Amino acid sequence: MSITGGIHRRIRPIRDWLGLQQPRVHMTGTATGLLLIALFLSAGCGGPRPITGGTPGVLRAGGDLLADMQITVHQADGGSFRPLGFAVTGADGSFQLVTNEARGALVLQPGLYHCTLESAGSPARIPPVLTKPETTPLRATWAASDSILLLEVPYRLLP
Repeated sequence: MSITGGIHRRIRPIRDWLGLQQPRVHMTGTATGLLLIALFLSAGCGGPRPITGGTPGVLRAGGDLLADMQITVHQADGGSFRPLGFAVTGADGSFQLVTNEARGALVLQPGLYHCTLESAGSPARIPPVLTKPETTPLRATWAASDSILLLEVPYRLLP
């Protein structure tokens, strides 16, 4: 005889001897609890919403569209450079700029910008010259009439 089977056989006579009623399972409480848990979990499904409305652009290297690359946009600030925001390119090389820490869309104002690259999953080897705002050849003069930021790496990046 199992231990649990023996315990259950002894509890019923003791409960009857004490005059206690059999405990009832309240399905309404259980159902309500399950419903609340489902609501709580579903509120978090879907994750963060993408930030849209930033300056759009396309990144190419030697005519190839570059996917899975992080572009960081820097602005000259005296003798140094200040990062304004970044983007990660899609499979078609396209991107939309967001502010640092991705808190909102980054819309470029007229001016000169230096852009640096790093891999965001791309197998391409990135030369060190492209990783520093002081040395990068990726420079763009943005005008108020511009609508898309075209960045062209002057040579092909190899894996």
